[in-house]
Amino acid sequence: MLARQLGLRPKPAGRSPSAWYADCPGKSHRLMVSSSANEFGCGYCRVKGSTADLETLARQRKEAAGKVRRPPQDQQRLTRMVLGAREPGGLSDEMAEW
Repeated sequence: MLARQLGLRPKPAGRSPSAWYADCPGKSHRLMVSSSANEFGCGYCRVKGSTADLETLARQRKEAAGKVRRPPQDQQRLTRMVLGAREPGGLSDEMAEW
């Protein structure tokens, strides 16, 4: 089963041999998989599709989780300013007046 190959820990969903629950890739909830129809669906993410779509979704989320997002340069400057202000004597005269 593809969900097992993707590490999504599939578990039977009831008595049907083709209905399964599996981890939604990169999320903390479950999705439904139909092995007879080769389809999946996630109500939380509002996404559904074929086995190829599930493979693509899992790959995209894995790649996205591996990327580190850098904050914009202005945000980096503001963070440095705030952290500097927390240090003893960290406020400049200009900041103290403001």
